[in-house]
Amino acid sequence: MVLSAVIFLAGCGGSNLPDVPDDAKGTAEAVVNNIVDKKPGVLWSALPPSYQNDVNEIVQSAVSSFDKDIYDKVVNLLRTANRILKEKKSFILKSEQLGYRAKDLEEVSRNWDVFTDLLDVLLDSQFGSFDEAKVFEGEQFFSGTGTVLMEKLVAISALTPEDPWVNEILPNLKGITVEEVSKGEKSVILKFSDANGANDVRSFVRVEGKWIPAEMQIAWKQVVAVAKAELAKQSATPAGKMNVLLILGLVEGVLNELDKAKTEEEFNQAIENLANLLG
Repeated sequence: MVLSAVIFLAGCGGSNLPDVPDDAKGTAEAVVNNIVDKKPGVLWSALPPSYQNDVNEIVQSAVSSFDKDIYDKVVNLLRTANRILKEKKSFILKSEQLGYRAKDLEEVSRNWDVFTDLLDVLLDSQFGSFDEAKVFEGEQFFSGTGTVLMEKLVAISALTPEDPWVNEILPNLKGITVEEVSKGEKSVILKFSDANGANDVRSFVRVEGKWIPAEMQIAWKQVVAVAKAELAKQSATPAGKMNVLLILGLVEGVLNELDKAKTEEEFNQAIENLANLLG
C-alpha cells in the first residue's frame, strides 16, 4: 500500500521547495527521499506548471464559493475555540460533563498540545483569512505551512503506541528502490521494489518538463474538470447566509461564556448550558 502511494505521489508533487531532477528515475527517488526527510514540498515541485495552476485555481474557487463574512466568522470562532482549548485545558480535562475516565485522561492530556499546535498552524496559514485564502498559492503553502504540518503529523504519530510513521511508513519508504526498465524520449518504464520484495512496474511520461505517472496524465483533466464543474454549482443565498450567521452567533455566545470562565465551577456551568442548548 505504501509503495503504491509513493508511486502516485511521485507525480503529485525561488522558494524553499526541493528540486526534482530532469529524469523520471531521479524524480521518483527525489520524492521518496524528501518525504523521508519530511519535506512534502517536493510534491509541488514534481507537478507540471499547468497542473500547479489547476490546483491553485481549484483551491481559490473553493474558497471563493464561501461567503466572506461566514468564512472569516468560522475562522475567528476556531481561533477562539483553540485558545480556550489551550488556556482552559485543566478545566476541560476535569469536567464531569465530558466524562474522561482516568485511564483516558493521561493519553488525552499528552496529545492535547500537539493538536492545538496543529490547528494554530492551519489558522496562521493562507487559510487563516478569506482574503488570503482566495488567492491561494501552492508554492507558498508547501514552502512553509506544508512542511510544518508534516512535522506536526509526525509528532502526533509519535504519541501513539504504534507510531506508524517510525515503525511502518518510514521503514517502507527507506526500503524502496527504483530501477529504470526502459526509456524513450517522452516515456519511461520504472520498477519500484520495496524491502519485502514487492515489485510494481509503472509507466511515466514527460509533461511540461516534469515526469509523472502515465495514469495521472490520463485522469488529470477529467478530475480537474469535474472539480471545477462542481464548484461552479456552489452558491450562497442571502437567506441561507443569515441562517448560518445566526447559528455561528449562538456558537460564539457559548464560546464567550467558556472563555470568560475563571473557575472550574464557572466552566462546568458553561458546559452545562451548552449541553442544554444542543439538547
